[in-house]
Amino acid sequence: MPDADKLRSEQLPNAPHPRVFADAAGPILSRLDRELAGPSSLFHYTSAAGLLGIVSEHKLRFSNALFLNDGSETAHGVYMAAHAIDIFMADKSDDEKVLSNSLKEAIANAMYAYQPVVFCMSEENNLFNQWRDYGNDVTPYAIEFDRSVFYFNNTFNFEALLFKVIYDRHQQIALLLELATEIYNRASGIEDTSLDDNAKGILVRDAAEEFVRLIWRFKNQAFQSEREWRLMSTTTYLESRALPQFRTSSLGVVPYWERSVQGTDKRLPIKSVTVGPTPYGAASNLALGAFLKHHGYDVRTEYSTIPIRR
Repeated sequence: MPDADKLRSEQLPNAPHPRVFADAAGPILSRLDRELAGPSSLFHYTSAAGLLGIVSEHKLRFSNALFLNDGSETAHGVYMAAHAIDIFMADKSDDEKVLSNSLKEAIANAMYAYQPVVFCMSEENNLFNQWRDYGNDVTPYAIEFDRSVFYFNNTFNFEALLFKVIYDRHQQIALLLELATEIYNRASGIEDTSLDDNAKGILVRDAAEEFVRLIWRFKNQAFQSEREWRLMSTTTYLESRALPQFRTSSLGVVPYWERSVQGTDKRLPIKSVTVGPTPYGAASNLALGAFLKHHGYDVRTEYSTIPIRR
């Protein structure tokens, strides 16, 4: 899996000092990846139109997190970071508290600058809440992907991080306080006290970027039933690698980015597809099988028997 620095390093101006906070979040993120063992498969829920595009074009569609249905997507992590910083700074000096306010502002700015572009999946197939969200007057589908393939970034046209979303509020605060402690200890070791405002601003920005690396993984616990994993890149990283396409959504016209397999075999690592709840499950499943084989996917299909009233 690529380091998050690769998703943003080209956007960083040359700093007039060593990057004091470089990879401060790295050990925390590595530990999370080791501890959060994942399943062999991940499931992407989508509409019939989404399935048609993914399978027929052999491309994953990444969405800007600013334009997802959950309006708190990017705001939640920023809020949690600010809350944790306030907790950490409660017993610090007034001068340090003033600097922490600059840090909180820089975190919000960094989150906006490095806008997450995501492809969302779930640990589980046949989830009622996902069928409900994607089956609004249409037949929804769940595409099963081989998780292991997503760790080989040279397989695809651009790199993306794969991680499990963290919902638990107490865990989020604990992780943020751990990072705040690391940032504070490193800042305390800076010997040059005559830094000008520009140098201080760069230090604050660098610290903010470490917080953003962590809060990219956070989501409001109200959505924990989704059991989500994400592939994530950023708009800044993709500027020179993939042009945005556009589609309609409940918000109007929104951008998306296409991630495809490189090489002669363009097929995605699809293992199966499930038809969501519909009165015509058996017929829909037959049609699905024919559609998949037409595009080179000889994979298992099934249909959900969960009763959902439309």
